[in-house]
Amino acid sequence: MPARYYFPEKTINEFLKLFMKQCHTICFCFMIFFAGAQDSGPTDSTQSLDFFPNKPVKTVIRLKSDSVITGTIIRITHNAVILSRPSPDSDKNQLYLSILIPEIQRVKLKTGAIPFAMGVGAFLGGAAGYGLGYISYTYDHSISDADNTDNRKARGFIGAVIAAVPGAVIGGIVGIFGPKRNFKIKGRKENIVKLIHALKKLKN
Repeated sequence: MPARYYFPEKTINEFLKLFMKQCHTICFCFMIFFAGAQDSGPTDSTQSLDFFPNKPVKTVIRLKSDSVITGTIIRITHNAVILSRPSPDSDKNQLYLSILIPEIQRVKLKTGAIPFAMGVGAFLGGAAGYGLGYISYTYDHSISDADNTDNRKARGFIGAVIAAVPGAVIGGIVGIFGPKRNFKIKGRKENIVKLIHALKKLKN
């Protein structure tokens, strides 16, 4: 006999309590995850700069002249940010640009933080939803143990699907306000030091 999926009725207040627990769990996890990323680090503008990123970082640089330059940061020296970008010349693989720091107004890093945070949020939400759905199942004595086990797993799966959506939304919101990706340089070396400190935190 095929399993009968029996789900006891829940009141609106009980459902909201379960939902809020999931949201609180997801938010708490993200607070821990991003806690260390907010430290801006030292900003001593007198230190010698010669920095090579651990991984290629795509960026958009806006100059004080309002010109916009895109590329990948490959090096930062005491007076310039060096980018690489595909060369329009078919005989060359890359074109290298050296942008003087006094000419830079703003730097935006393209780190993919928002999609990553949404993925983490969906995973955490799904895990929390599955757990709450699984443990909240009420045993039905009118069916077999095997059917009750199937029903419990099905309830957990439904909880995971329901919770994954708000988890992804919360993750996206946290991603927006998570690790800093926009840096106001204003032609100042001390602001470049903050940018370097953020780049150092990116994983290999």
